Amino acid sequence: MINETTIEYEGFLTNRIADSTWRWNFEDGSPRVTGEYVNGSQEGPWIYYWENGNMKAEGNFSDNHQEGLWTWWHENGKKYKQGTYENGRKTGEWTVWWNNGSKGESGQYKEGKWHGIWTYWNPDGIFDREETWNNGNFVR
Repeated sequence: MINETTIEYEGFLTNRIADSTWRWNFEDGSPRVTGEYVNGSQEGPWIYYWENGNMKAEGNFSDNHQEGLWTWWHENGKKYKQGTYENGRKTGEWTVWWNNGSKGESGQYKEGKWHGIWTYWNPDGIFDREETWNNGNFVR
């Protein structure tokens, strides 16, 4: 019997280690996640989908760590957030958008920690506030 928690998938194991392209599917057979394993490690591009078929997230892995530019989308197809990873840690400029497409927040990460000025806007695009951070510590 198939129920809501059932996940169908395709992929190959070599000596019980994932080592091929893998695909997890929703009940209707449409893709939920696609990506590559090399000797058990997530490698290269991975794509995640909403059940309606829209993309949910896209980015790369290197040795099981998120690497490079990653982008996420709201279920309605509008961009949700975007930023860069280095060795699995958030780095550089990150931006988050409300589900209506207006910018919600923007700021910097340094070695996975909030750093510098973060700016916030309400869903109508009106400035809300700025915060200053130093290596993950709130300054003002």
